[in-house]
Amino acid sequence: MKPWFKNTRYIVLTGIYIALLMCISFITIFFKTSDGVFQLTSGFYLALCVLMPGPSLLVVGIVYGTMLDAIAGGFIFIPLTILINILMFLIMKCLSKYITVYGAIVLAAALVFIYIPYTGLVYGFDHSVIIKALVTDSIQFVVTILVGIIIYKGLSAPNIKKHLFEFNNQPQ
Repeated sequence: MKPWFKNTRYIVLTGIYIALLMCISFITIFFKTSDGVFQLTSGFYLALCVLMPGPSLLVVGIVYGTMLDAIAGGFIFIPLTILINILMFLIMKCLSKYITVYGAIVLAAALVFIYIPYTGLVYGFDHSVIIKALVTDSIQFVVTILVGIIIYKGLSAPNIKKHLFEFNNQPQ
């Protein structure tokens, strides 16, 4: 196993990715539909999971997801957000080796639908609550896929990938 967190540049980039995702979250938190929030950060997160080597994005997903839910007042959703971000990380790291990155983005983005039964459990299984969650999560699904593919295509260019995502294994 590589000692990823012994590389100073790797640790700094981990912190920068947390800050970047939080900044994007703060901007997009204003795009509300009554109780629903459409986040562009899920797409960014999926693209970065494929591009950044090592376990850094696992830490990033847990930290930014927890902070975002805490700031947005959705404390009840924090455990589910952590679980979904861990599953997204695993899908992107493992499945993108066997299927295309784009297929992995679609599968990982589909995890957002786990919020529907959880929302029903928390707020009651009223039809209006479920329909509202279904509409919100469907839009989030599409937005996540689009943003994930656009960011992946943009950041996977050889020059960008070389400077941002390739590390030597010697501690600095």
